[in-house]
Formats: sequence, C-alpha cells, structure tokens
Amino acid sequence: MRRPPDDYDTAYKEVTDHYPAHFFNILWPEIHALIDWSRGVESLEQELRYAIRLAGRGKRTVDKLFRVWLKDGRDAWVLLHVEFQSQVDPTLPERVFICSTLLFARHRMPVASFVVLGDPTAEWRPEGFGYDAFGRGAHLSFHTVKLLDWQDRLAELEASSNPFALIILAHLASLETKRKPRNRLEWKKRLTLWLLEKGAPEQVVVDLFRFMDLIMALPDDLAVEYDEAAEEYRRRETMPVLSQTFQRAAQRAEREGALNEAREAVIRALDVRFPEAPDTLRERIRAIGDLPLLRELQTAVIRAASVEDIEAQAP
Repeated sequence: MRRPPDDYDTAYKEVTDHYPAHFFNILWPEIHALIDWSRGVESLEQELRYAIRLAGRGKRTVDKLFRVWLKDGRDAWVLLHVEFQSQVDPTLPERVFICSTLLFARHRMPVASFVVLGDPTAEWRPEGFGYDAFGRGAHLSFHTVKLLDWQDRLAELEASSNPFALIILAHLASLETKRKPRNRLEWKKRLTLWLLEKGAPEQVVVDLFRFMDLIMALPDDLAVEYDEAAEEYRRRETMPVLSQTFQRAAQRAEREGALNEAREAVIRALDVRFPEAPDTLRERIRAIGDLPLLRELQTAVIRAASVEDIEAQAP
C-alpha cells in the first residue's frame, strides 16, 4: 500500500519559523533565559542564503538565522541548524563551521550555532569542527541537542504545555515506527487526542496537526482509519469546541499542504528548465499563497523562453 514519504524538511521549516521561543525553551532553557523574547525575533533569510550556497546543504536539513535581543540590551545572531539524517553525516560539522565563518566575515556579527540531531544513531554527537596547519588553526564549537535523548523523558513531554513537546514526541514516534505502519497509526491517534485535550490555541492546533501529517505519513488504508478515529474524537460531547477547532485545523492543513505541493512543483519545473534562475525567484514562488496562480505559473515555466518571462509573471 502506498505511503507518502515523511517530510521532515517542510515540517521543521514551518515550526521553527512559528515557534522559535518555544523551541529554545525546551531544548536550550539556559539560552532561552538570556533572550528578551518580548522584543520579537527577526528572520535573516537573505543573509543566510549566501553562506548556505557556499557551505552546501545536507539531504535533510533546515537552516535558520535569527536576530534576537538579549536581556542586557545587546542584539545577537543565532544560527539554528536542524539536521535530519537517516544516518551519520560526516560533512555536518564542516558545513556548520563554514556557515558560521562566512556569516561573520560578511556581516561582522558573532554567530552562535545550534544543531539539532534528529537521526537514530545514539553515538553520533558532533560538537565542533576545526583544523590545524603548522601548529596553528581554527576551531568552532556549537551547541548540540540529540532528540533521541528524550526517549527516556516521554512522561515529561506529555505533561508539558510547550508546543515543541508534541513535536519531539511526534519525531520520536516517527523514528520508532518508520517500518511499523500499524504502530504509527496508534501513536498518531494517541498524539491527536493528547493535543486536543491540552486545549491549545487554535493556531497551535493547526500547526501541530500539520507537523504530524508531514512526518508521520500513513499508507492510504491506515490514513482512512486515522481520519475515522479523528472524526470520532470530534463527535465526543465532551469536546464540542475542540470539534470545531479540529475541523478548521484539518481544513487549513489540507490547504497548506496543497499550496506547498504546488510551490515545489513550480520550483522543480524551474530547476529543470532554468537551473541558473536566481534564488530570489524561488523565494518569490515559495511566498505565493494562491493555488490557481501557482498552477498557471507551473505551465508558464514549462513554456517560457527565458527566466525573464517567468519573473514577469511571478508576483
């Protein structure tokens, strides 16, 4: 039975954008305590793009660069590198080193690097990279968290009100049930009920349902069974308000999923026809929120004579 691939990349791109404070609060509480979150977080995607292009990406990686303000009034740059490999990737430490070094060289801003390891290999725990030449060299240390370490702290996660607690639970369940679809179904139903009973704000419910759908994909037959179970949760008289929230969450998640598929289809066509197209065009495509327009743009990419023709049609 067909099962869509787990999409860690899209899932973590979305949640790290929406919940950076919650992310640091659960994974690096001592760092979270130093930051003045009331001043907000500024995403520095444009600044990061240059460094990533030269350093290269891993197969499953999410790179984010944020500007935050510390409680003592200073600002700081935070490079958040989320790595999801099915196996050890020896190039990771070097890539983090190159990104951090290039960002400092280009912007003259110290950068703190944080790495989240989502792989199932307990022994792999890189914490830095360096080199030596003629007795001198350079070295970068970065903060590392291994999500697998939370396997012994499931009760703590289930008791937490932090949205990232469910994200870690779902991630661990995804790893554990990769080749066990029936077990994955039971985990997904359990996490769905857990989320609804938490009484989280509606947007949080929407975002977390989408996260689970992306990294806990089910074969078609079990996906139907999951939908039936979710419908049963919604019908419970003890959850009338949550029923409406769940329905809206499902509708929004479905729409966002269709948009992302359409965006990636346009970008794949662009990469085939015009691999030299600038990254700024790809970013414009990823920002489009109109499904009919994306479908028209995909056709336009296939028929276009030049990149300029596409740039003229993309908003």
